[in-house]
Amino acid sequence: EEQLTKLATHHKLTQLPNRTLFQELLQQSCLNAPRTNKHPTVIFIELTNFKQINEMYGHQYGEQLIIEVASRLNDVIIEKDILAHFNNDEFCLLAELSNPKRGGAKIAQRLLNALEQPFNVNNSPFKVDASVGVTFYPDDANNADELIRKAMIAMLDVKTAQKHHYRFYEQHMNDEVTLQLEREQRLLNAINNNYFEFYYQPIADVQTQSIVAAEALIRWQEPDGTLIPPDAFIPLAEQCGIIDQIDRIAIDSVLQQKAKWQKDGVAIEVLSLNLSAKMFSQPRELLTLLQAKLSQYRTTAHGINIEITEGMLLSNLQEAIDTMHSLKALGFSLSLDDFGTGYSSLSYLKLFPIDTLKIDRSFINGIHESQIDESIVRAIITLAKTLSLKVVAEGVENNRHLEILRQTHCDYFQGYYTSKPLPVSAFEAHLMVNSS
Repeated sequence: EEQLTKLATHHKLTQLPNRTLFQELLQQSCLNAPRTNKHPTVIFIELTNFKQINEMYGHQYGEQLIIEVASRLNDVIIEKDILAHFNNDEFCLLAELSNPKRGGAKIAQRLLNALEQPFNVNNSPFKVDASVGVTFYPDDANNADELIRKAMIAMLDVKTAQKHHYRFYEQHMNDEVTLQLEREQRLLNAINNNYFEFYYQPIADVQTQSIVAAEALIRWQEPDGTLIPPDAFIPLAEQCGIIDQIDRIAIDSVLQQKAKWQKDGVAIEVLSLNLSAKMFSQPRELLTLLQAKLSQYRTTAHGINIEITEGMLLSNLQEAIDTMHSLKALGFSLSLDDFGTGYSSLSYLKLFPIDTLKIDRSFINGIHESQIDESIVRAIITLAKTLSLKVVAEGVENNRHLEILRQTHCDYFQGYYTSKPLPVSAFEAHLMVNSS
């Protein structure tokens, strides 16, 4: 009976009080507060990057990390404070304080400091970031449920603004979080109903201006026709951890389109597809999905280019390189997007089995006005040629841009000078005009 009671009131992994017991103890603390002259203070902790552990190493290592996190947090709290484990990456602490503003801030910072040193996961150092929200009775709420809910809201406010910090609850956060939840729900609804359309932006030969390839660019289209650009929802999808669901839609749509154009005899040599860092960090799932879709649409990887950014590669360099080799083995080509904007492109470039460099538009915009930009572009193209790589210049908007790129022997260009991104039917019409 004692064992059954503990199972009902404690988390089976960490043996800490669970949410049910914590709520009971917090409610009792609120009832006792007028007599004790102490303020029940709730400190809600979420490990913001915990999901990466499960994705990269599996649940076994994730569970071991949680046990070690619980141990560190326990080591820095005083005996009368209560630390609870709600679920995978959520902990909550109850402290009864005379000065909750000062005391709550000190405890929150102490908990964050306890997580500063990297953890050892699968013989690799892993830095855990946490977002912390703080509430206290009776200023923020007069019952346990509301104190916990508002501490979570304060935590979410930290999570959207900065990593590894704490904030006290403020009333305006409630409205902001409600709005955020509404946005998340709309996006989930769009994913579930596939309210997405892919526009294709031509990539043309610098010397002939003939269209040789296209980049697939996602748009969210509501049933009423409202078109939402990617910069309005991709960051939200990344923040919510559902960006890989959009990747799956992209892979399915682009490979299906490639197969259709191949069948219809549409003269497009290469289709470029963008993937998120999250999808790229799950190589087994990525490769399985790609192979399944190639089989489903009876097409090949030849003619599909996968665009990656340097930031996607550096968190686990060797695994990223292995994934790139696996993609190449299947027949996909690879391009390094936004080249020149990262910190270590030159030092890592020789390690990546890529086919193409894409020069970031920030260097192309002023190439006709800035000698520095022109020199950078020339240097990138020279480097690429030395490594036997093709070069695509992004953001080409006028003939002066194009003329300089001709002089520098750039291979391809992309931008509004040839065409903005177009829906499929408009792209096909544009391609026919260009071909003739």
